Amino acid sequence: MALVNELTKAEEKLIEKMTEGNSNIQLLASDGENSFVCIGNKRIDPIVLLLCHITPNGKVCNGNIGSRKIALSNEQNITNHEVRIIVDRRDSDKKRFYCYSKEAAFVLKDEDEVNEKNLLIAYIENQSFAQLTIFNSTLQGKISEIIVRKEFLLKDLRNNAFTLVTTLFPAIHNLLLEDEDAETCKIKTLKE
Repeated sequence: MALVNELTKAEEKLIEKMTEGNSNIQLLASDGENSFVCIGNKRIDPIVLLLCHITPNGKVCNGNIGSRKIALSNEQNITNHEVRIIVDRRDSDKKRFYCYSKEAAFVLKDEDEVNEKNLLIAYIENQSFAQLTIFNSTLQGKISEIIVRKEFLLKDLRNNAFTLVTTLFPAIHNLLLEDEDAETCKIKTLKE
């Protein structure tokens, strides 16, 4: 599994702090076959994980919806489509995203000017919570995060996340309609 290859020194330090129990640090990773989510020192098994990275040069979306694995890209010459995000929320005023995507490592911050357009979307859902995180370099407030724990709000957030992601990656909608997996049928809000 290639989900922890090529960590930068900063990522190694963050993962060390995360494994010591700092729940303000999250690791989200997927190469389309394998997915991994860790919040603090707890591994989470999400029902849904969608990690999307869009730049003017291409777009990638990896993760899973139920047991269905997602690996979408419009780039032919990239050999590793892994998307890895370490979210650092230790300083709530200066959230940072340490990313690996399209064979490059980079840091995205709310306070920095970004020359290249970057849109990063991370959606996680399990039985007890859902989280939608967006970094959009073209906006003044580049980072938006919503975390919900109430069941009726989970459906709303899932619908919003799926609408956003399926607009950018229409093939995901078709995967949802094809999948007859019982676990996935519970989250087919696009078909409802």
